[in-house]
Amino acid sequence: MFSIMCLKKDQRGITLIETMMAIAMLAILLPVMAFAFTRLARESSFFNVRQRLDSGLALTYSELSSELASAQSFNVSGSTWGVNPSSFSFVDDDGETITIDCIDDTITLPGGDQTVKRLRWTRGVETQFLTDSDINVTTWIAQVARDGSSRLSGINITVTFSVLNKEDAPYKDAESSLIMTIAIPSSVSEL
Repeated sequence: MFSIMCLKKDQRGITLIETMMAIAMLAILLPVMAFAFTRLARESSFFNVRQRLDSGLALTYSELSSELASAQSFNVSGSTWGVNPSSFSFVDDDGETITIDCIDDTITLPGGDQTVKRLRWTRGVETQFLTDSDINVTTWIAQVARDGSSRLSGINITVTFSVLNKEDAPYKDAESSLIMTIAIPSSVSEL
């Protein structure tokens, strides 16, 4: 009669030595694989933070360019130029005064409260931040750009964003900088 468990006389199972060799190979390979996956996860996290910083800079540039292109007047004498942090004010096409400055803001992190510098956009009485709470603006310098006839032609801005290290993350010192010049239409009057 035929049996499902039919084994030939010379067939055997796995020996103890074969089992121990398989365990030894796993003991060698698993730490290497764990290290590789951990490193990949850290690099991926760093890439995401770098992308977020660059996105924040691009959005800030886009917002400033859009608003300054439709400005009616620029308050040059009432602004702070060439220092870190700078501030400047202008009147938009709706007649509202907009002030952009960099202020200290206290945020709560898992390790306690921390002070960060954030870009603030004030339009009349409405205030909003241009940067996320975990992005520190380490440099915010604005300078007036003038053409050959000393007319206001743009604003030169140097800005550096760095991300806060909330939980001893791998992106401890991630930062991104941008030097930009935003053109101001010749129709803008100078106050």
